[in-house]
Amino acid sequence: MIQLHGNALQTDQVTARRQLLAPVAVRIRDARRARNLTWQAVARRAGLRPTTLRRVETGQQGMTAAAVGRIAMALGVDEEELYPGGRPDAFWARLGAEMRRHHHQIPMPSPPLRQIEAFLPLAA
Repeated sequence: MIQLHGNALQTDQVTARRQLLAPVAVRIRDARRARNLTWQAVARRAGLRPTTLRRVETGQQGMTAAAVGRIAMALGVDEEELYPGGRPDAFWARLGAEMRRHHHQIPMPSPPLRQIEAFLPLAA
């Protein structure tokens, strides 16, 4: 299902991805707070915008494995500490599998009949 949210177009897949990333976001936030660091300080060290880091921590924006690695370096923690189970490779593999599974559940619109007819062989 596609939902309009303000001017942004969000899909259920984006929402599902953010939910799966939530435990990593919470660990990032907790590590930052434990070190009494601001969003600005961590973002600067990680090469991110402070608003990006804030949105990641609050689940409003997704993140990549590379971004998590840069944030870990900025926080001075091992990257594994930011992942449930301490295994980044297993986490991203699970996330990918969930996204593929979820992708197949999203109803796709049927193509117009003209497009279908273009692929049908002509009757002899």
